[in-house]
Amino acid sequence: MLLADALWVHTPAGGQATAATWAAALDHVWRATDRELRERWRALSANERRALKATIVSGGTPFHAKALAAVDLPKGGAAERAIEGLVDGGELEQLGRGRYRPVDPLFARWISRTSAG
Repeated sequence: MLLADALWVHTPAGGQATAATWAAALDHVWRATDRELRERWRALSANERRALKATIVSGGTPFHAKALAAVDLPKGGAAERAIEGLVDGGELEQLGRGRYRPVDPLFARWISRTSAG
């Protein structure tokens, strides 16, 4: 909704949104939310950050060996507890056995595009 509102604000009255309009709206949202998203990231434990990033880089299968290796999180109890914490905290939604997705796609994209992740 935040992105839709920003796009609406950046689109001239009676005009149509363009790629440039979208870029301006997205830039506006990144600037407006960076501090909040950074604090949200910092509030997670180190293993929760690793597990969330593993979920994002794997396309939803954080327990895949390559995903865990990419974020230096050993498979087992630590990864499972981190995923459980992310689900309980409302950061991840379980789609099925071993499949998850971030609840907030803006936060997921922020993680992917920043050095914080």
